[in-house]
Amino acid sequence: MCVWETLGCLMNGGTLHLRGPRRTDWLQVLRTVHVVISTPSILAQHDPADYPDIRVVATAGEPCPVALADKWAHQATFYNSCGPTEVSSRGALDGPDERLTAYRGDHREHHAPPLSRKPSDGRGAHAEQCGGYLNRAELTASKFKPDPFGTPGSLMYNTGDIGRLRDDGELDHLGRIDDQVKIQGFRLELDGVSAAMRTCPGVDAACALLVDGELWGVLQPR
Repeated sequence: MCVWETLGCLMNGGTLHLRGPRRTDWLQVLRTVHVVISTPSILAQHDPADYPDIRVVATAGEPCPVALADKWAHQATFYNSCGPTEVSSRGALDGPDERLTAYRGDHREHHAPPLSRKPSDGRGAHAEQCGGYLNRAELTASKFKPDPFGTPGSLMYNTGDIGRLRDDGELDHLGRIDDQVKIQGFRLELDGVSAAMRTCPGVDAACALLVDGELWGVLQPR
């Protein structure tokens, strides 16, 4: 859950429903709501025809198949969204939200606003950006850089995403510059998974892979 998902509902007079462990209870709730925010993998388990009252659907957390978006867009306003946790942002892929400034950068730390039609790795500056990673000063310094286009002291965050701006103003997400992946909405670092596997008794070498949306582990025993 992101802060805006919770507070955005409550501050506008809505009733917030959080998904619980019992599927049958949740199916009943879905038949009463007007707005749904979900990962594509969970949304794909449902048929829009079963929920005629849903008016707005937003997906985030992992890539959304075009077929799934088309399926729900016939019934509801559909937003294919993305946004890094570090800048507390979300935005449909037709452009960043009004509080987010998107920049393009490269491995030499050259920055230029805004995103361009040439593929580049993204940077973001946001009004609700976090202050960094707890007790991870080196990682914070590598991800958060001074914003040369913002107010004095402001920072920009290196999202690690590769994207480009299309002629129609929408954004194409072209992947990552690192091995960070999303599996059913959970953010994972494949290097971290590989390192954890190597700590297991009897393992000499290990590698984690993303294969057709599933997490695979390959190991070499001692």
